Amino acid sequence: SHELLVFIYRILSGVFAPIEENRKIITKILGDPKVCEFFFTPSLLLGRKGNEEEESINKNIIEEAFLSWYFAEEREQVREEIQVRIQKILSPVEAKFATHADKAKQKTLKKLKERNEKREKFDTQLRNHHAQLQETELIIKSKANQAHNQSQKHHFNKRTEREQNGNTIFQLINE
Repeated sequence: SHELLVFIYRILSGVFAPIEENRKIITKILGDPKVCEFFFTPSLLLGRKGNEEEESINKNIIEEAFLSWYFAEEREQVREEIQVRIQKILSPVEAKFATHADKAKQKTLKKLKERNEKREKFDTQLRNHHAQLQETELIIKSKANQAHNQSQKHHFNKRTEREQNGNTIFQLINE
């Protein structure tokens, strides 16, 4: 979009271009001397002599003049050459970015796998403990049932014994 082009131009010309080291890099990327001349001194497109006169000209006019000149059909070949140089410069950066992104993705996947393995291990332990608890519960219930039955039997036997003793004493008394 046009706003994006203006934004990029403002960053390149206003932020990067004033620094000499950056000017050298931009010049290398642009490659074409005419494009460099108009990029660094866009007031020349308006028939002005240099940067001193740029301050009196509206920045929007300068930006529009350069962008209109740069995107004219006769400079299509120059733009393609610049794009090729930019792509050549960016390809190692993109490759490095892709490598870092892949490493980050692998690290995330590894952490996710470790977390899933931990969760599986925990779930397995939980199931085992639950099974053990159910087993222990059955054993305790069985022992409690046996103890209850023995207690009932014992009380029954004692009651029967007391009944027999009582009957015996009663028969002795009645005789």
